[in-house]
Amino acid sequence: MINFRQPPSTHRSFGGPVSRYVLTGLLGLSFVVALSPVFAASGNELVVFDWNRPVIQADRGFPKVEPVAKPNNRIFQMLAGSNGNWTSPINYAGGTLHMRVQIRSQPVAQAMQLQFCIWQWKTPTSGWSGARETCTPTANVQGKSGTQVTWSRDIPSMWKKNGVPIVWKDPRTRYGVAVKNKNGVPVTDYAGFKKWAGEDPAKWYPLDMRFTVVAVPKGAAFSGWSNY
Repeated sequence: MINFRQPPSTHRSFGGPVSRYVLTGLLGLSFVVALSPVFAASGNELVVFDWNRPVIQADRGFPKVEPVAKPNNRIFQMLAGSNGNWTSPINYAGGTLHMRVQIRSQPVAQAMQLQFCIWQWKTPTSGWSGARETCTPTANVQGKSGTQVTWSRDIPSMWKKNGVPIVWKDPRTRYGVAVKNKNGVPVTDYAGFKKWAGEDPAKWYPLDMRFTVVAVPKGAAFSGWSNY
Protein backbone atom coordinates (compact mmCIF):
# COMPACT_ATOMS: atom_id res chain seq x y z
CA MET A 1 0.00 0.00 0.00
CA ILE A 2 1.41 3.39 -1.03
CA ASN A 3 0.16 6.87 -0.35
CA PHE A 4 2.58 9.51 -1.65
CA ARG A 5 1.18 12.58 0.06
CA GLN A 6 2.18 15.06 -2.63
CA PRO A 7 0.24 17.86 -4.34
CA PRO A 8 -1.30 16.77 -7.64
CA SER A 9 1.11 16.90 -10.56
CA THR A 10 0.39 18.23 -14.00
CA HIS A 11 1.63 15.86 -16.65
CA ARG A 12 0.73 14.96 -20.19
CA SER A 13 -1.02 11.84 -21.35
CA PHE A 14 -2.01 11.06 -24.93
CA GLY A 15 -5.00 13.35 -24.59
CA GLY A 16 -3.29 16.34 -22.98
CA PRO A 17 -2.64 17.57 -19.45
CA VAL A 18 -3.98 15.44 -16.64
CA SER A 19 -3.69 15.90 -12.90
CA ARG A 20 -4.29 13.05 -10.50
CA TYR A 21 -4.15 12.06 -6.87
CA VAL A 22 -3.59 8.39 -6.11
CA LEU A 23 -5.49 7.78 -2.88
CA THR A 24 -5.16 4.61 -0.85
CA GLY A 25 -8.04 3.79 1.47
CA LEU A 26 -8.13 1.86 4.71
CA LEU A 27 -8.83 -1.39 2.89
CA GLY A 28 -5.81 -0.97 0.65
CA LEU A 29 -7.84 -0.10 -2.41
CA SER A 30 -6.39 2.62 -4.63
CA PHE A 31 -8.43 5.20 -6.47
CA VAL A 32 -7.25 7.67 -9.09
CA VAL A 33 -9.00 11.02 -8.76
CA ALA A 34 -8.80 13.43 -11.70
CA LEU A 35 -8.38 17.10 -10.85
CA SER A 36 -8.02 20.28 -12.87
CA PRO A 37 -4.41 20.92 -13.96
CA VAL A 38 -2.30 22.45 -11.21
CA PHE A 39 1.37 23.35 -11.29
CA ALA A 40 3.07 23.04 -7.93
CA ALA A 41 6.09 25.13 -8.91
CA SER A 42 7.32 27.53 -6.26
CA GLY A 43 8.54 31.01 -7.25
CA ASN A 44 10.70 30.80 -10.36
CA GLU A 45 11.22 27.06 -10.07
CA LEU A 46 10.34 25.12 -13.21
CA VAL A 47 8.84 21.63 -13.36
CA VAL A 48 10.81 20.16 -16.24
CA PHE A 49 9.62 16.55 -16.22
CA ASP A 50 7.00 14.62 -14.28
CA TRP A 51 6.62 11.01 -15.36
CA ASN A 52 3.76 9.55 -13.35
CA ARG A 53 2.81 6.23 -14.94
CA PRO A 54 4.24 2.73 -15.48
CA VAL A 55 7.34 2.32 -17.62
CA ILE A 56 6.56 -0.60 -19.93
CA GLN A 57 8.71 -2.61 -22.33
CA ALA A 58 7.48 -0.43 -25.20
CA ASP A 59 9.29 2.52 -23.55
CA ARG A 60 12.50 0.60 -24.31
CA GLY A 61 14.22 1.55 -21.07
CA PHE A 62 13.98 5.28 -21.77
CA PRO A 63 10.64 6.81 -20.69
CA LYS A 64 10.59 10.08 -22.57
CA VAL A 65 8.81 13.24 -23.63
CA GLU A 66 9.20 15.51 -26.67
CA PRO A 67 7.64 18.81 -27.81
CA VAL A 68 5.05 16.86 -29.81
CA ALA A 69 3.63 13.59 -28.50
CA LYS A 70 4.02 10.46 -30.64
CA PRO A 71 1.62 7.97 -29.04
CA ASN A 72 2.50 5.11 -31.37
CA ASN A 73 6.11 5.36 -30.19
CA ARG A 74 5.30 5.85 -26.49
CA ILE A 75 6.59 9.42 -26.60
CA PHE A 76 4.60 11.81 -24.43
CA GLN A 77 4.40 15.60 -24.62
CA MET A 78 6.70 17.92 -22.69
CA LEU A 79 5.15 19.98 -19.92
CA ALA A 80 4.02 23.43 -20.99
CA GLY A 81 6.75 26.00 -20.40
CA SER A 82 9.51 23.45 -19.86
CA ASN A 83 11.22 23.86 -23.24
CA GLY A 84 11.82 27.59 -23.52
CA ASN A 85 14.95 29.74 -23.27
CA TRP A 86 16.79 28.58 -20.15
CA THR A 87 19.26 31.49 -20.21
CA SER A 88 16.93 34.51 -20.15
CA PRO A 89 14.96 36.11 -18.59
CA ILE A 90 15.54 33.44 -15.92
CA ASN A 91 18.89 31.67 -15.86
CA TYR A 92 18.01 28.03 -15.34
CA ALA A 93 21.02 26.90 -17.39
CA GLY A 94 23.35 28.14 -14.66
CA GLY A 95 21.23 26.66 -11.89
CA THR A 96 20.47 23.17 -10.63
CA LEU A 97 18.26 20.21 -11.45
CA HIS A 98 16.56 18.43 -8.57
CA MET A 99 15.32 14.88 -9.11
CA ARG A 100 12.96 12.68 -7.12
CA VAL A 101 11.87 9.14 -7.92
CA GLN A 102 9.06 7.32 -6.12
CA ILE A 103 8.61 3.60 -6.78
CA ARG A 104 5.17 2.06 -6.63
CA SER A 105 5.92 -1.41 -7.99
CA GLN A 106 8.18 -3.56 -10.16
CA PRO A 107 7.57 -7.21 -11.12
CA VAL A 108 10.76 -8.27 -9.31
CA ALA A 109 12.47 -5.58 -7.24
CA GLN A 110 15.75 -4.70 -8.96
CA ALA A 111 18.86 -2.82 -7.92
CA MET A 112 18.60 -0.01 -10.46
CA GLN A 113 20.49 3.08 -11.48
CA LEU A 114 18.30 5.90 -12.79
CA GLN A 115 19.32 9.18 -14.37
CA PHE A 116 17.69 12.10 -16.16
CA CYS A 117 18.95 13.10 -19.60
CA ILE A 118 18.34 15.89 -22.10
CA TRP A 119 18.86 15.59 -25.86
CA GLN A 120 19.02 18.31 -28.50
CA TRP A 121 19.36 18.06 -32.26
CA LYS A 122 21.90 20.47 -33.78
CA THR A 123 19.10 21.97 -35.89
CA PRO A 124 15.35 21.29 -35.97
CA THR A 125 15.86 18.94 -38.95
CA SER A 126 19.35 17.50 -38.36
CA GLY A 127 18.20 14.27 -36.75
CA TRP A 128 19.93 12.19 -34.09
CA SER A 129 23.35 12.01 -35.73
CA GLY A 130 25.60 14.27 -33.70
CA ALA A 131 22.81 15.26 -31.33
CA ARG A 132 23.84 16.94 -28.10
CA GLU A 133 23.23 15.03 -24.87
CA THR A 134 23.65 15.86 -21.20
CA CYS A 135 22.76 13.75 -18.15
CA THR A 136 22.62 13.97 -14.39
CA PRO A 137 24.52 11.47 -12.26
CA THR A 138 22.76 8.17 -11.68
CA ALA A 139 21.00 7.43 -8.41
CA ASN A 140 20.87 3.97 -6.86
CA VAL A 141 17.21 3.00 -6.59
CA GLN A 142 15.68 -0.22 -5.28
CA GLY A 143 12.57 -1.37 -7.10
CA LYS A 144 10.68 -1.95 -3.85
CA SER A 145 7.26 -0.46 -3.26
CA GLY A 146 7.57 2.78 -1.29
CA THR A 147 11.17 3.56 -2.25
CA GLN A 148 11.87 7.27 -2.60
CA VAL A 149 15.22 8.79 -3.63
CA THR A 150 16.15 12.43 -4.22
CA TRP A 151 19.33 13.96 -5.66
CA SER A 152 20.48 17.08 -7.49
CA ARG A 153 23.15 18.40 -9.84
CA ASP A 154 24.43 21.78 -10.99
CA ILE A 155 23.46 21.99 -14.65
CA PRO A 156 26.83 23.34 -15.88
CA SER A 157 28.65 20.37 -14.32
CA MET A 158 26.40 17.67 -15.78
CA TRP A 159 27.97 15.05 -18.04
CA LYS A 160 28.06 16.13 -21.71
CA LYS A 161 28.44 13.76 -24.64
CA ASN A 162 31.80 14.45 -26.30
CA GLY A 163 32.08 17.48 -24.03
CA VAL A 164 29.55 19.41 -26.13
CA PRO A 165 27.04 21.43 -24.07
CA ILE A 166 23.36 21.93 -24.78
CA VAL A 167 22.49 25.29 -26.35
CA TRP A 168 20.10 26.32 -23.61
CA LYS A 169 18.56 29.30 -25.38
CA ASP A 170 17.19 26.92 -28.02
CA PRO A 171 14.45 24.29 -27.59
CA ARG A 172 15.45 20.77 -26.63
CA THR A 173 14.41 17.68 -28.58
CA ARG A 174 13.78 15.17 -25.79
CA TYR A 175 13.75 14.75 -22.01
CA GLY A 176 13.91 11.26 -20.57
CA VAL A 177 15.04 8.81 -17.93
CA ALA A 178 17.63 6.11 -18.49
CA VAL A 179 16.76 2.90 -16.63
CA LYS A 180 20.01 1.03 -15.95
CA ASN A 181 20.99 -2.12 -14.10
CA LYS A 182 23.32 -2.16 -11.11
CA ASN A 183 26.30 -2.10 -13.48
CA GLY A 184 25.10 1.08 -15.17
CA VAL A 185 24.01 -0.61 -18.41
CA PRO A 186 20.68 0.58 -19.90
CA VAL A 187 17.97 -2.08 -19.72
CA THR A 188 16.86 -1.40 -23.28
CA ASP A 189 16.49 -3.05 -26.67
CA TYR A 190 17.75 -0.02 -28.60
CA ALA A 191 20.48 -0.85 -31.11
CA GLY A 192 23.96 -0.11 -29.85
CA PHE A 193 23.32 -1.57 -26.41
CA LYS A 194 23.43 -5.15 -25.18
CA LYS A 195 19.82 -6.24 -25.53
CA TRP A 196 18.04 -5.57 -22.25
CA ALA A 197 21.53 -5.46 -20.66
CA GLY A 198 21.32 -9.25 -20.44
CA GLU A 199 18.38 -8.89 -18.03
CA ASP A 200 14.90 -10.40 -18.26
CA PRO A 201 12.70 -7.41 -19.17
CA ALA A 202 9.64 -9.15 -17.73
CA LYS A 203 11.26 -8.80 -14.30
CA TRP A 204 11.89 -5.08 -14.83
CA TYR A 205 8.78 -3.81 -16.59
CA PRO A 206 6.19 -2.52 -15.97
CA LEU A 207 8.06 -0.29 -13.53
CA ASP A 208 5.40 1.89 -11.94
CA MET A 209 7.04 5.09 -10.76
CA ARG A 210 6.83 8.82 -10.49
CA PHE A 211 9.97 10.67 -11.61
CA THR A 212 9.95 14.44 -11.12
CA VAL A 213 12.58 16.99 -12.17
CA VAL A 214 12.59 20.62 -11.04
CA ALA A 215 14.95 23.32 -12.35
CA VAL A 216 16.06 26.00 -9.88
CA PRO A 217 17.56 29.26 -11.21
CA LYS A 218 21.19 30.20 -10.70
CA GLY A 219 21.79 31.53 -7.20
CA ALA A 220 18.42 30.38 -5.84
CA ALA A 221 17.77 27.76 -3.18
CA PHE A 222 15.37 24.89 -3.82
CA SER A 223 12.08 25.38 -1.98
CA GLY A 224 11.87 21.68 -1.13
CA TRP A 225 9.99 18.59 -2.24
CA SER A 226 7.08 19.34 0.07
CA ASN A 227 5.93 21.76 -2.64
CA TYR A 228 5.71 19.01 -5.23
